[in-house]
Amino acid sequence: MTLKAKVGVNRGTALSAYRKLQEKGFVEMRVGQGTVVSLVPPVEETKSESPSIPSQARFYSRRIPLPGWFPRVAEIPFSLAVPERGLIPEEEIREVMKALLDREAMELLSYGSAEGDSGFKEAYAGYLKGKGIPVEESWVLPTGGATQAFDLVAKILNPGDLLFFEEPLYAGTLRSFSLWSFETESIPLEEDGINLEHLRGLLSQGRHPSLVVLTPDFQNPTGATLSLKKREEIAWLARRYDFLVLEDAVFSDLYYEKSLPSLLSLTPERVIRIDSFSKTLAPGLRLGTIVAHPKILEFLISIKQATDYQTPLLSQATLRELINSGFWVRHLDRIRSIYRTKRDALEESLNSLRSGVFSFKTPRGGFFFWLEIKSGIDAQELLLISSSRGVSFAPGSLFSSRPEHRRFMRLSFSNIPVEKIKEGVNILGEACEELSSQYIPSVPQI
Repeated sequence: MTLKAKVGVNRGTALSAYRKLQEKGFVEMRVGQGTVVSLVPPVEETKSESPSIPSQARFYSRRIPLPGWFPRVAEIPFSLAVPERGLIPEEEIREVMKALLDREAMELLSYGSAEGDSGFKEAYAGYLKGKGIPVEESWVLPTGGATQAFDLVAKILNPGDLLFFEEPLYAGTLRSFSLWSFETESIPLEEDGINLEHLRGLLSQGRHPSLVVLTPDFQNPTGATLSLKKREEIAWLARRYDFLVLEDAVFSDLYYEKSLPSLLSLTPERVIRIDSFSKTLAPGLRLGTIVAHPKILEFLISIKQATDYQTPLLSQATLRELINSGFWVRHLDRIRSIYRTKRDALEESLNSLRSGVFSFKTPRGGFFFWLEIKSGIDAQELLLISSSRGVSFAPGSLFSSRPEHRRFMRLSFSNIPVEKIKEGVNILGEACEELSSQYIPSVPQI
């Protein structure tokens, strides 16, 4: 770094200064270009007799800020948690949609109901029954993807309600609830899911939540799987302390080993399950589901009517046909096999590095590895170097405010060709060793 040479400070101190200037808006940290002075200087907010819409927008967008310099495009983008484009069944979807429009065009292009297409709901409920989740059509509400599902659930809660979240956690989940005046508590994650001792401690202190938000299967970002024993105890605690559980099941169909029972199957009256077809089929269909007791869905349907009225009928009908024809199950078998091969390739590549670079646990499913940088360096510092060499990843600071998570990183293998995985891991390993040789443990982490 030029600043390091000019003023005689170590690398960590220089980076800390840059970060503080970035937070205040004086500079921008650009991958591959270094640090530059912002073109638009920060402006002090002034009081106004009539708050403008832009002021409100700035307020809400800052509830959970994301680093503006985070690279989203790289030659080897371990940062992107998206399905491989080649696994989107383009031809099958096109053929189904054409047949549907030939047969049902007027129905599909007209208004439907907020409750959703009964044929899709029946087909999806049947699929879930095959997985051991005993639900009927009346338990299924189609949504515009998982993001809308989270937003709808947030809207049935009361201002000031207490919510429990896992930490670390995907920032998109937090953003869905951050626009509302909820009180929140975070529960640390362990290798087999949330720390139950911590949860019990909060409950025993009288901290009784309205909602506990969990990702039992292949949690984002850690890839952790909630153990069967913990699933059973959470179901019991939900009944004992009268709270609801939001089960984020977006990755639940992407298992590479034996799957575990859904929380919904363990306590159906207290779990709101959110599914999505974005990771498993095609994100452009914008289709997800909320699966919950009909009494809970009554409130969600009313809110959905005021939100977007209905989920696109063509997307629902397309999934209805793909499920009923048997294609959906065959498709899941195929993509699980391909993603499992990628997972194994990443595991092998990480194990081939010199011991002591990264520590990790191989996920049982999903898209992610959660790596700890054993030398303790900041993952954002590593990202600045690796991205200049064509490799990006998601640093732990995107998923947690805890200082200890700054030395963690999430690698997503879903969109990386197998032949590029080893190359990317080698670049990360080399960059990490270079930084480790310069790292000074006494530098404060911010």
